[in-house]
Amino acid sequence: MESTLRNYLYINLLNNHRGSSLRNTPQKKGVKNKMKVYKINTNKMKIEELDAPYDEESDCIDCDWITEQLGCDFFDVVRIGNGDCVFVDDAGLHRKGIQPAFELDTYHQPLIGNGIVMGADPEGRSTEPNIKKRDLTKRVTYCALKMSFDFGAVKNRNN
Repeated sequence: MESTLRNYLYINLLNNHRGSSLRNTPQKKGVKNKMKVYKINTNKMKIEELDAPYDEESDCIDCDWITEQLGCDFFDVVRIGNGDCVFVDDAGLHRKGIQPAFELDTYHQPLIGNGIVMGADPEGRSTEPNIKKRDLTKRVTYCALKMSFDFGAVKNRNN
């Protein structure tokens, strides 16, 4: 429940500041469909096509489903061009040890963990990705990074 509330608040922040229609609101008894998305699976080092739970009436994708696929509590969004974006673990850079990661040819740094790729229409509503799976596969490079983020250094840097 606490995770759901945190994601609901985070998604409302996204809605207010980024114009996204992705919400974690209770599902209405609407038309339940699936929306095609891609999962960049860093453990298997491959792109998987998945069906994300999508309710047309509430215009909503379940945020708990996204965090489950990513293996995290919070996520962030990275735009990758052509109206597409990838959802990634918001705390990925704060992990320690060797972490699976991936690089995209249009983004300036590696992204830690898995990614969920979907599109967005001009109003910011979630859509199926514009990029084709074969093209995404060409743009992704898998790697592993040794992470050693020190929270103390950040906390004390202004002292």
